[in-house]
Amino acid sequence: MSSKVYLKYLVAISSSLGLFTINCFTFSLPVKAALPCNGGTVNRYQNGSIESCIIDTNVDVRVGSLAFSCKQGHSISFDEKANFRSCVIFRTVTIRRNNAVETCPENSQVYVSISEQGNQSVSCHY
Repeated sequence: MSSKVYLKYLVAISSSLGLFTINCFTFSLPVKAALPCNGGTVNRYQNGSIESCIIDTNVDVRVGSLAFSCKQGHSISFDEKANFRSCVIFRTVTIRRNNAVETCPENSQVYVSISEQGNQSVSCHY
């Protein structure tokens, strides 16, 4: 093979490796999650953070050691510091507090609050 052919292969391989490197860096960067709110349903606090909206797809939310699956078509809400506050769940959740166990069935409203000291309280209403 001539040196021109080798040069073409070298350029093609270098370009491919460059794209691969850029893609690796792109995928390793942190990603901000987007909240799937129905248009026109977003309520905001004065600081610009979302207070509540009606979600158009199911959303999984993690709060400490608990995870909630919020049901589409219902409201999801947050406090003014953007901490999850409540939603209607579409999967049953078991909440353990010391020696007590509470089961929140699907379609119940789950509430989470965080005190100034950082203590977390979880309850549900069905």
